[in-house]
Amino acid sequence: MKHKVVFSEVIFPDLKIEEEILGQVNAEVVGGACKTEDDLIDLAKDADAVVTFAFKPVSARVLSGMKKCKLLVRGGIGVDTVDIPAATGQGIIVANVPRYCVEEVSNLSIAMMLALLHKLPVAMQHTARGVWDYKVVKPLRSLWALTLGIIGFGNIGRASARKAAAFGMKVIFYDPYFKGKSSVDESGARRVELDELLAKSDAILLHAPATDSTYHIINRETLKKVKRGCMLVNAARGPLVDTEALVEALQNGTLAGAGLDLIENVPPLPKNHPLLGLDNVIVTPYYAWYTEDSGMVLRKTIANEIVRVLNGKYPESMVNPDVKTKTRAGKLE
Repeated sequence: MKHKVVFSEVIFPDLKIEEEILGQVNAEVVGGACKTEDDLIDLAKDADAVVTFAFKPVSARVLSGMKKCKLLVRGGIGVDTVDIPAATGQGIIVANVPRYCVEEVSNLSIAMMLALLHKLPVAMQHTARGVWDYKVVKPLRSLWALTLGIIGFGNIGRASARKAAAFGMKVIFYDPYFKGKSSVDESGARRVELDELLAKSDAILLHAPATDSTYHIINRETLKKVKRGCMLVNAARGPLVDTEALVEALQNGTLAGAGLDLIENVPPLPKNHPLLGLDNVIVTPYYAWYTEDSGMVLRKTIANEIVRVLNGKYPESMVNPDVKTKTRAGKLE
């Protein structure tokens, strides 16, 4: 039996790796360049499995157009781009890749934090202008004297906690959905409420998903509660931060610096945007997820999850287990 697997967009140079793995189940692999809902509906109308990366939203309308789809794989960790209840109602299994790029995102977050705490952007700009004087970065604090606050304590948050603890930092975290049995994680991180985290942290890393409850969790009101001179790093989701409030906090000294791999509704970012003119801000092009190695893990994991379902097994990372009673894929192991 011939199967059809559709990719809403192709983010890698080719689909050879996917084709090799999916050849095990006699699957035709089709890559798209979908920009609109109609593009994806047309591409996926007869697909057995669909893979999406940046495409959004995978709405109820889009899902209803996937007449044969048994499995939708979100090529990443977050599934906020997919209407999960609608997929479940259609009998479509939704899977993600939760262990993908955990270390990579954590590493960039820690790298940004270290650069800001050591004032590397300021030091580099002064040195480039011929000012060879350590006093341009005064005052600096030792990492062992500082507290890191982490908002969102999933796989990435816990990875960052371990790394920060290795530098001797005290680590606290806020996550109302944390399921650990203790208020203290194995890294030594201590669970606190959001207000305490804001008040005590010398640096804050955002590792939370984009949900209704986390939308603009960093805003004018919460920024009034932060420890003055705190650093903020966001390599999670753009909508976690109110950009206008962030700029104000950086300009008035409430925040001493920010590292941003994502900014709400960006790109594009105007060349004259205030964030680009501040020497205590690092802006990068949403690349925390990327290394050649993590990309290989992502590609192989996606393809193998599809093979599992087309071979009559549940995916290893199923987002909507409620679909088991009514899946289009039939009875699976």
